[in-house]
Amino acid sequence: MANRFQKFIYYLSAEAPVLIILALVWLIKESTWDAPIQISWKIPLILIIAAIALIMVFNVFFKKAITTLSIMEISGSEFKCVDGWLIAFIVSYMLPLASLAIVDVVWIVLEAIVVLMMIVLVFLDHVTPHPLLFCKGFHFYELKVDGLASEYKVLSKKQIRDAKDIKKVSRVFEFLLIRMG
Repeated sequence: MANRFQKFIYYLSAEAPVLIILALVWLIKESTWDAPIQISWKIPLILIIAAIALIMVFNVFFKKAITTLSIMEISGSEFKCVDGWLIAFIVSYMLPLASLAIVDVVWIVLEAIVVLMMIVLVFLDHVTPHPLLFCKGFHFYELKVDGLASEYKVLSKKQIRDAKDIKKVSRVFEFLLIRMG
């Protein structure tokens, strides 16, 4: 099972596209038709490099996790697809574009809220679907496992049609499983 730092990277890397949108917003707000060359490229470049670095670190951790986690057998009774959660991510990715219309955005307050949310998420057992995994072809399901009181999120590259199809999994986080085989 992954540690808290890896869980932090899981959540932080899910917001990497926001950094790319922020870089775009910076370029749009700082450039004009009269002086398009006088744009400060440092901040957008830093944001894009940070986004790429987060995605790369996430990919390394995820590949390592898949290869080192132990496999366990389970029996599920009910499941449902929870890919719809990704729409919330798309909306959150577009929020920086609102700053083009809203002049008095207090960025320090927004940043403080995001930092607090990230700290809290690391210590919660709740797991949200990850958009980068969706881009890699994974689908997210909620599964009620026989004999256990809680529902688990299950990652699977294959479409699941019946809960009985999920037989072997590995535990990534406390309530996040990945379907093996």
